[in-house]
Amino acid sequence: METSKAALKGGSKKFQYILTDGASKVADIDGDEFAECDYGLVLDNSNESQRLEEGLLQLAHAAMQNQMMSFGAMMKVLSSPSMAEVHRIIEKDEKDMNERKSKEVQDNMKMQQAEIQYRKDVKKKKIQLEDTLNQRDNETRILIAEMSNQIDQPEDTSKEDLALKIKKYRKLRWDTILIGIEIITVIILGLLPSSVPDQVFQVTINFICAMQFNTFRQAEKVGMATTFVTNHIRQTGSFFVRWLRKRHEKKYLNRSLRHLCMILCFIAGAIFSTVLCAYFKDRAIWGALIFLVILQGDLLYADLVKEKELLDQVPNGH
Repeated sequence: METSKAALKGGSKKFQYILTDGASKVADIDGDEFAECDYGLVLDNSNESQRLEEGLLQLAHAAMQNQMMSFGAMMKVLSSPSMAEVHRIIEKDEKDMNERKSKEVQDNMKMQQAEIQYRKDVKKKKIQLEDTLNQRDNETRILIAEMSNQIDQPEDTSKEDLALKIKKYRKLRWDTILIGIEIITVIILGLLPSSVPDQVFQVTINFICAMQFNTFRQAEKVGMATTFVTNHIRQTGSFFVRWLRKRHEKKYLNRSLRHLCMILCFIAGAIFSTVLCAYFKDRAIWGALIFLVILQGDLLYADLVKEKELLDQVPNGH
């Protein structure tokens, strides 16, 4: 082959050959091109090649078992027609294997870096969370300390002083002052002409009754309502039934009788008011002044003389 290349270099050669179908064809060979070509023809010893091929096959089996060669490359080696092709297959597979290993190494490094970064982020967030919790704990302690200081400080007595001023004015209790206000209100309502709308009388009396109900809540330490009778009806029946169940408990009977007395007072007041209306018409409201003046005198005597030393105490009822 090398001799032919040297002989044809610098010239050309034409020859005729017959194809398989019997047709003839002329081939023109360029000597320079023929000399530069590599036709992959190798002259070797068949015994030596066979021995080398068997060794390569054994090495290929071992490489595949150790995962140093892919199964596809192994199949190509077994079906390869020449040793040169086997070399190319092994070199290519080795190159691919090295690239895969390099990629695996890079992927492992990226995973390790990502894991390290994740641990750093977790540690950072943990530190931030601890700082936040510590800050909140400090704020809570400061708030508790401020609240404790406020508790330890003397309370503002302005509200209590205002309440005491409302409960009493100088030497008079609020109870006494309220009765005086009621007397003045009743006198004014009695002086109003009939042309005044009824709503004026109704709203004024309702307001006075509300103040009276909130002020006079007890009678001799027993809860009493002085402005409506329905509660007394219920309490009379309730305590009377309790006394029937427990005859030895006299307190139930006493309370029932007290509420019954209040009912009788309401009935007497209704009868008295009806009689006054028949004679005095619009001025019948002044009939309430009889009882209000008597009560006012009794309360003034208690505040100024009889209960003078008990002025600061909350009354249990009159």
